[in-house]
Amino acid sequence: MTQLGFALQGYPDLAGKLGLQDIALPWSQQWPQPEMGYTQAVIMHIHTAVSHFLALATMAQEYMILVENQQCLNFIQDIQNLHDGGHLEWNILHIYQIEGSADARGTFGFHRAG
Repeated sequence: MTQLGFALQGYPDLAGKLGLQDIALPWSQQWPQPEMGYTQAVIMHIHTAVSHFLALATMAQEYMILVENQQCLNFIQDIQNLHDGGHLEWNILHIYQIEGSADARGTFGFHRAG
């Protein structure tokens, strides 16, 4: 079963609201504008030039949930730098870090339209 299949099994009311996108590609006007982006052990494996910055900047309009290994990349600082440099169209940036078992960490950022 795919990750989307597992999500739909647990949350069937999300049918028609979930999808996959290759976030390492430049943004396309033809792509849907997702409200929330979620990755689990994905971005930490993108090591080509600045592709992980591109992925972070294009993956969601309002919310991001990252379950990634902070030892691979400094996601919190990268997201802060993208925001400070105007690469995220977020008025206000909030970052929450949750420590899990075995050093698993999730980072959650969102904006509020002002």
